Amino acid sequence: MAVGLVDAGELTAAWENQFLAVAGDFPGGEIRINYLEAYCRAGSTDRDWRETTIPHTSRQLPSAEPGVILVEDRLADGVVVTHRIHVVEDGLRLSVTAHNPTGTPSAVHWAQPCVRVDRFTGTNPAQARERQPPYIQQCFVAIDSQLVRLPTRPWATEARYVPGQVYCPVGVPRDDVNPRPLSSLVPSHGLCGCVSADEQWIL
Repeated sequence: MAVGLVDAGELTAAWENQFLAVAGDFPGGEIRINYLEAYCRAGSTDRDWRETTIPHTSRQLPSAEPGVILVEDRLADGVVVTHRIHVVEDGLRLSVTAHNPTGTPSAVHWAQPCVRVDRFTGTNPAQARERQPPYIQQCFVAIDSQLVRLPTRPWATEARYVPGQVYCPVGVPRDDVNPRPLSSLVPSHGLCGCVSADEQWIL
């Protein structure tokens, strides 16, 4: 079901069927995010995606706070995750609370959204499955404390699923990441993102 539109002046946001849509006066006009796409078990780097993911359902919760969307995910193993999505003037503030009401430890180890950046970067979504799709040239990651545009060198090409590139930070086991090509480069910190088609905006 759709949720009511949340307006923070320059930005608006709405959530429907696991997709968060953020709209505003920026290149492309809207950014769609599969939020959240998947909850995953450990040991995911080289395993079938269906064996890695834990099924979940999502629903909107009522929110009395202006500019706030609340989403509840219920995992198949009983874990309940609540997302507080606060739309502010220049972005989103996200907070996540996970609760396991069962007496059994959960297998969930990590989770991921999927941000659709084709409109923001001015690229063709039909080319997203290419080995190095055009949108990656607008993306960046921090290596040796410098923001580096993709495609980075070296560029990993082998994995259970291709294309793609995974950058695993310090402190995260390399066996517990998305099963796409795993770069040998280690990010300096968690800042990553992309630049708009006109090079004037950063996501």
